[in-house]
Amino acid sequence: MKKAFSKFKYLGAAFLLIMFGIVGVLLNSNFSFAEAAGVIRVNDITVYDADNPAFTATGGYNADHNIEGIGYDVANHYLEMTSASVQSITADGDLVINLDQSNTIQAVDELTLKVIGNLKIIGSHNSSLSISALSPENYAIEIDNLNQLTVGDAANSDRTVTVQVTQGIAPQPEAENVLVIEGSFYTNGSGMVEVDPEPESQPLVLHIGSTLVIDESGEEPHIKASSGEGWNISQEFMDIYSLDIQNNATIGAITGTGDGFVIVTGPGTIEKTPSDFSVYVAGNFWLSTGENPSDGDINLLGGIFTRGGVETFDGSLVIGSDASSSPEGIYASAVRVGRRDLIIYTDGTALSYHQEPLGEEGLEIFSSHGKELKVAKSSKATEHARSATVSGGGIIDLSYTDSLGVFTPQSEYWPWINMSGAEEEENPQPKIVICTNGDHSDPDKYIMSTSDTNFRLQSTAGTLYNLGWNIPFEEDSIVTNGTVRVIAAHGYKFTSAGYTDYQIEAGSPVTIELLPDYGYQYVSGGLNGNPTTPEPGKASYTFIMPDQHLHLSAIFQKVDDSININSESVKSATINMPADEINGTAELIIDDAEVVDTADFETAAGDLTITNYLDLSLNEIINKGHADQAWTTAITDLSAEMTVNLELTDELQGYTEYAVLREHEGAVTELASAYNPNTGILSFKTGGYSNYAIARSSSRLPRNPLTYDGIQKYIALAITSFIGLVATALYGRKKLFSR
Repeated sequence: MKKAFSKFKYLGAAFLLIMFGIVGVLLNSNFSFAEAAGVIRVNDITVYDADNPAFTATGGYNADHNIEGIGYDVANHYLEMTSASVQSITADGDLVINLDQSNTIQAVDELTLKVIGNLKIIGSHNSSLSISALSPENYAIEIDNLNQLTVGDAANSDRTVTVQVTQGIAPQPEAENVLVIEGSFYTNGSGMVEVDPEPESQPLVLHIGSTLVIDESGEEPHIKASSGEGWNISQEFMDIYSLDIQNNATIGAITGTGDGFVIVTGPGTIEKTPSDFSVYVAGNFWLSTGENPSDGDINLLGGIFTRGGVETFDGSLVIGSDASSSPEGIYASAVRVGRRDLIIYTDGTALSYHQEPLGEEGLEIFSSHGKELKVAKSSKATEHARSATVSGGGIIDLSYTDSLGVFTPQSEYWPWINMSGAEEEENPQPKIVICTNGDHSDPDKYIMSTSDTNFRLQSTAGTLYNLGWNIPFEEDSIVTNGTVRVIAAHGYKFTSAGYTDYQIEAGSPVTIELLPDYGYQYVSGGLNGNPTTPEPGKASYTFIMPDQHLHLSAIFQKVDDSININSESVKSATINMPADEINGTAELIIDDAEVVDTADFETAAGDLTITNYLDLSLNEIINKGHADQAWTTAITDLSAEMTVNLELTDELQGYTEYAVLREHEGAVTELASAYNPNTGILSFKTGGYSNYAIARSSSRLPRNPLTYDGIQKYIALAITSFIGLVATALYGRKKLFSR
């Protein structure tokens, strides 16, 4: 019996191991699609049912469902969508959806895309599926956590498939049960996500004409500086290259591969290649213009091609000319106009994305700082553009003969906001509005007009400029022994490495505070020489932001607190204020209390006699640039107590016991106090300011306890007695010798 049980025990263990192994294989099998759905319903209509006798002639497919764009591949078990727009899809097993062109699922009830099994979405190249649930709380894609969502086909990885969830609950792109094949895309409501990591940066290799000028490939030493007739190029700060064109020279076309950043300064001219490009770099390459040492533009005889971007910073850029248009425009991922204009004359397309877009890709066009991106001549103004945005007075002006292209026109601006919070960034993102024709200066700050041959979008917001202080090596930006903060403005703030910077819209009001540390007052300072106007309120100033960067300075100097005594019971007083309680200086006012409910005070005094009632008030004083004018703020409570030292008049000094009583919020309490008989000073701590009473005992301290009051007369008597004794002794001695 024992042997039989033992054999059974081992067989049971083996069975468990086998079962665990099977489970392990299943869990690590990448959710292979083993069982196709038996029933598939679209818009609550059965499209496929393998067991339905009515559909046996077509292998389970209901060819009479009458849903446009929906079909079923019986051999491969694919639900096919071709430019389809449906409301819901459900399957009771594994489901493969095969896409062609653009497709949507737009829910009209709680059901959107529900699969009781694994879900795989494949399709032709550049096919897509957009899914939107009825609300953000409803499921857009519903599969069990043990099942998998796969986007793309490993056997056809060159076919890009895009799946985008625009509203609703769906598996996150980074979830363990989501697999996105290389080249395809999937997002769950937070922007396009490319699952494959960004490729590593490629070494930059550049030619000017036929001359190799930069070579970061291969082994060291790399070529990182070169020069030629009328130009030189070298690597500068943060690995950015600077190409200087001298004496308005003409240089060869810039061609190459790899990733990098080049700033071109001029003026000068860049020739073009036989394929009509003045700049052609196959890589994530950015071209920017720098500050020209003399007047003039960077002129390109041909277009620009890069997978990166083009921007104008401190120099204008002109492609082609009115007399000789360039056959090509700009092909890039972004074109940004900053502090200088960009003008394009072309017989072809002026602005285009560098390749056929995938998913939501497209060219982003941007103009700001009151500058203009102007297409003076083109056949097509844009192609594969995603957006055209103006900000800070920027202008986008596009002229064309054939077509404008399709893009979203946008305007961005920063509303008036409170910037006095503790956050490191406040209002970091502008308000963005989609533009329509007309004058929308108030409130959206743009004007837009279109015609058959022209599109013009202009921002009516001001340019953003920097407002800062304590900037290294800038002597006109020093703030000492105090703080400055921007209360409110049109713009944003950000903090980096402990330094806070503000970007403020020119022409808009700015309200700031200049707050001295405790014990200091403002004596001098300014905003690039611009006067500030005091406003009602605590140390606040309002000014209009000019069209320039501003350095703010504020110097605060040490100033004593002030004590105003209007009581015959107190000879003098001092205070000790705790740190960080107030700004500027304190003003303590001591008056005789005029209206007092004496009953509560007398009860609190007990056996002591109240000699006088005082009204103590405290003010925070912040000068408005000089002592003649100041902001005065009454302080009724402090978070930390300060010490008050009162020197009593002679008749109130010298008693054995004292008490300081305070009335605050309807109650009278005794404060801890100490009397120094040597100085006649009564000290106590308080954080509230109202009516006080001083009470004392009826008995006095012994006269001159540990003091020397009145001792002068005893010293004089002693000296007189000593002189008398000396005189008597001398007289007696004289008589003795005279004998």
